[in-house]
Amino acid sequence: MFKNYVKTALRNIKRHKGYSLINVAGLAVGMACFLLISMWVRDELSYDHWHEHAENTYIVTFAEPGSSGFSIYGCGAIGPALFDQYPEVTHFSRRFGPVSSPLRYKDKVFSGDVSGVDPGFFDIFSLNFLHGSPESALNTPDSIVLTKSTALKYFGEENPLGKVMNFEWWGTWHDFRVAAVIADLPGNTHLEFDYLLPIDFVTRSGMTVDTWDAIAYKSYVRLREDADLDQLNAKISGIMREHVPEWESDVKLFPIQDFHLHYSTSGAKAVTYVLVFSVIGILILAMACINFINLTTAFSGRRAREVGMRKVIGAKREELVLQFLGESTILTLFALLGSLVLIWLLLPAVNALSGKSLALCLDGTLGLQMLAVVLLVGGAAGLYPALKLSGFRPVSVLRRTSTSQGGNLLFRKILVVTQFTVSIFLIISSVLVLQQSLFMRGHDMGINTEYVVNMELRGGIRRNYQAIREELLRLSHVEDVCITNGSLSKRFATDGADWEGRKPEDRINMDIHAVDFEYDDVFGLELAEGRYFSREFSTDAEEAIVLNQTAVRRMGIEDPIGKRFDCPLPFGPDRNGRIIGVVKDFHFRSLHEPIAPLILVIAPEWFTDLYIRLDGSDLSGTMAAVERVIKTHAPNFPFEFRFMDDEINKLYGAEVRFGKLVQAGTGLALFIACLGLFGLGSFMAQQRTKEIGIRKILGASTSGIVALLAKDFLLWVGMANLIAWPASWWAIQVWQRNFAYRVPLTIWPFLFSGSGVLVIAWLTVSWRSFRAASSKPVDTLRYE
Repeated sequence: MFKNYVKTALRNIKRHKGYSLINVAGLAVGMACFLLISMWVRDELSYDHWHEHAENTYIVTFAEPGSSGFSIYGCGAIGPALFDQYPEVTHFSRRFGPVSSPLRYKDKVFSGDVSGVDPGFFDIFSLNFLHGSPESALNTPDSIVLTKSTALKYFGEENPLGKVMNFEWWGTWHDFRVAAVIADLPGNTHLEFDYLLPIDFVTRSGMTVDTWDAIAYKSYVRLREDADLDQLNAKISGIMREHVPEWESDVKLFPIQDFHLHYSTSGAKAVTYVLVFSVIGILILAMACINFINLTTAFSGRRAREVGMRKVIGAKREELVLQFLGESTILTLFALLGSLVLIWLLLPAVNALSGKSLALCLDGTLGLQMLAVVLLVGGAAGLYPALKLSGFRPVSVLRRTSTSQGGNLLFRKILVVTQFTVSIFLIISSVLVLQQSLFMRGHDMGINTEYVVNMELRGGIRRNYQAIREELLRLSHVEDVCITNGSLSKRFATDGADWEGRKPEDRINMDIHAVDFEYDDVFGLELAEGRYFSREFSTDAEEAIVLNQTAVRRMGIEDPIGKRFDCPLPFGPDRNGRIIGVVKDFHFRSLHEPIAPLILVIAPEWFTDLYIRLDGSDLSGTMAAVERVIKTHAPNFPFEFRFMDDEINKLYGAEVRFGKLVQAGTGLALFIACLGLFGLGSFMAQQRTKEIGIRKILGASTSGIVALLAKDFLLWVGMANLIAWPASWWAIQVWQRNFAYRVPLTIWPFLFSGSGVLVIAWLTVSWRSFRAASSKPVDTLRYE
């Protein structure tokens, strides 16, 4: 029996090549899109699951009571305290970084990302040691652990164990001995580093590790397998307040396996994108199934006589259902083969768009997933046609009295409207996502970042800054130079500021930015009142404070100029000074966040970055001249620089990738919808062949017949617009909640998307309708 079903299925595919091709192509594109999204989602959900003790590993988080968000940065003392005070905690490790810093071996110098960790780091995370062992990896203060790719850059195939390397930290080179080499980390982890050092390395710049007031570290713990997480979280919630009474945040352990999905420093969390793309994948696959159902039911009239004959000779309905389900499954298998070819072709582009390294590995999980897709799609797409076709009455079909219309027209209308509703929804969403992305990248930051070059203040650059600055200013296309403690991501913060007139209950969390006297000229700061720092005032370097407008507004003071302002500094003594100026608000973080209160202060001891403003002329020649100046004073450092505009664009990388992936999915969805529309249009034109011939004989024009055949489809697309517009408006409103600054919603993206789909649908149907309307009446009247 099964052999007979296969023969019948292959015979029907061969007989109706065009119909079968449309069905297989639509299913192949839909399945390829679904499987690609499944691979991406699977990668996102697998972050940090590969560690042996992942289920019992947690990161320490800090959150305001009642807040859904949290921070992972805390003091270095909390990890040891949790280990000492709570028996549920079996291991702990603190982590500083990653931060970029040069590493040297003989004449080879490269910059890499370094993290400082405790030896317990290797008891928590399952790292593969290629040389050395976890027990001896970081047991001395001068030990260093390299990743495989880092070791290859410096040593090639030579065993690096015991070799002495030089690490630069705050202008000074330090010797470290290679104690171990580990395999490169997989892509699905939040851990990022090129080499590891003992966490105490940070003390070489004056930082502290074991205190309760230095907020710069991430802490991880591993719990006993029988530990009750809820009970432990309740016990540790107020541990910070026990040591720092003014601390307001609660302490909570967060599962490391969920960290990637639920933590974000800016923008939507990864779990949001996982849900969005999962829905898109399901919708696109559903659209491919809708095409199959639509075309199969539309062409059911051609199978009616076959069904009638089979029933007359004794075929039961359940046998016919199995036959048609078998045929749909065979078509789905063909589509699966086509989808695998498409995946192989599209994977490089998908990896480029998503920033991942997905590979088509036919492992057990993917094999089961494909089998499930085949059975699900074959069953879901074939069940309705199977029930519909197997339900024909033999007397009716043999007389041709009730099945010539090829299925329920109302049902097909609903399916077509559903397809185009999804397509229009995706088009509007992708347009609005693109608008938001362009809005953020082009929004006025309040400072001038155009042609500003950033490089890190390392070694000879730090020691010889004044000489470097003087030589750079002599270059014809360099306008100004300054040094600071970072740009859009490197910030310290404090809630310990005190000012004249402060009420005891007022505690405001303020960012602190260390700047020099030229910072305002390089970035074009605008003053709201008072003045900026000046070398003409000898006390400015020790006492002067400049605030932004948000800080003054939050402090609730009027006439701030000259008033006392005290604040702690991360390095060096507290600053007891007076407010000399207020700058207009500018964005020093991404547009995901509102402008925060900001303190500007002269603090050379924690400058980390050099900034050069260029005039925009001869960029390549100017940067070559800048490199010569830097290499003269810092010959042992790699010359690395970034343009500020590029750094700002990186802040919105997730949104840019999201938009591109949505646009790609939208294109595929529209292709599938048009493919189904083309097939259905072909069928309806064929059904009305005699009617077309009679109308032409009676004088109907070709354009009139095309309009007659296409109007129903355009009406259905119009109905899809009415459904898709409010749905997409609601969805984009929800997504925009991730941004403090949003592009205003207007009617134009909706009109553009709706009219665009109408035009595409018109062209798709009209082309087939034009062919039917252009045929000779004598040929059409001979039809059937």
